[in-house]
Amino acid sequence: MYNNIYFTGTSSLRRAAQLARNYPHLKVENIRGNLNTRLRKLDEDNTFFDGIILAVAGIVRMKWEDRISEYLEPGSMLYAVGQGALAVECRDGDRRIISLIEPLHHQATLMRIIAERAFLNTLGGGCSAPVAVCTEFQQGSVTMTGAVWSLDGKETLQEEMTRSLEAEENEVDCGGQEVGSGEPARKSIRHDASTYFGVHPGSIKTGHLQCARNLGINLAHELIARGALKIMSVAKQTINATP
Repeated sequence: MYNNIYFTGTSSLRRAAQLARNYPHLKVENIRGNLNTRLRKLDEDNTFFDGIILAVAGIVRMKWEDRISEYLEPGSMLYAVGQGALAVECRDGDRRIISLIEPLHHQATLMRIIAERAFLNTLGGGCSAPVAVCTEFQQGSVTMTGAVWSLDGKETLQEEMTRSLEAEENEVDCGGQEVGSGEPARKSIRHDASTYFGVHPGSIKTGHLQCARNLGINLAHELIARGALKIMSVAKQTINATP
């Protein structure tokens, strides 16, 4: 603490914006480096950091849980698109390799990642604007929270949306047919990675995949209608103008 101000370190625009909005008594400062470097900067005798924000996964992997003083749940700190998901890369269309890694598919993770990537792709965001999500997969539905902030956290747009897997599955099956009608769907759906933002769909039902994809797209459009693109544009311009 310096002059009754508490200093917190993070290199994430997303985390900095949320900290500024949810914890206005904190002064957020940039901190960079790997996990060891950041912890060393926190521990130095002349440090001005009172705390730093880190991903729990890295701390746990290093077995340094005793360094954690507080867990920030998604309710107070939404996370980055795809954060925490593990992926195996392979050549698109390589059926032999795809069949070998197919058993590794985790449906809940896949659905969440497709929804989140669809959301970010529709917004056109990236590392240059504070955009964050929280997605929950349940047996019959997918629920997603998405948000956009100004760099100082003063402006924020946040929405939550849920889509039913059953409702989506009734619209289209894996062959691009309207279920129960025997007639071709109005638009055939490609069942490959290009449709799902680089994520191979595997053998998961097309209706379920479309549910996740449409959820992300529709949620993004809700934020766009409320002015998300303007907030993101100002953030990008500010960052680009910073030396």
